[in-house]
Amino acid sequence: MYVIPTSARIASNEVKFASWRTVASAATPHNLLSIENTTGSAVLVAVRELAVEIQVNAVTAMLVASDIKLFRGTTVPTGGTTLTQHQLDTSDTVSPANVVIRGATASDGGAATGITYALPATNAMYAQAVPKILTGVGVFVTADQRFIQRDEDPLILRAAQSLLLVVIGIVPAHYHYVVKGKLEVFTA
Repeated sequence: MYVIPTSARIASNEVKFASWRTVASAATPHNLLSIENTTGSAVLVAVRELAVEIQVNAVTAMLVASDIKLFRGTTVPTGGTTLTQHQLDTSDTVSPANVVIRGATASDGGAATGITYALPATNAMYAQAVPKILTGVGVFVTADQRFIQRDEDPLILRAAQSLLLVVIGIVPAHYHYVVKGKLEVFTA
């Protein structure tokens, strides 16, 4: 006899998203992306993939210790630019208004619109060092900095929960970030 675990939940919506190309900032912390499932929400959000692509567009010797960290909290983010959630199947239900993804800028390489999200007092859920580049123009860090991978269990956001992806440490402005991911929405 075999037992095959299954989930009674069926995704009502599957989406992919990507931020605009965000220029690094000497300000620290530098909030890159937030995902929120607002208070009173009747859905669950399963974050299936979350990664950061890094580009370097000038000769550099960036050796400062800095990290990209992922936090879960109950903060309600403000500011930033609301990103489009692109459905994988256009016949799916449209993602509810209470599922909000915010990026730090409104155009590729544009001025930051700033996500307001107080850095949680707890340690991060996950962290990766910002790659150190010693020289080179037009360097593209080919390996995404992955925070949630598709072969892992998803990270679930319930009502009144949010995620923050943030750079901690000073990074020169010739570093650029694109955050990308996939999420699913389920009826709670």
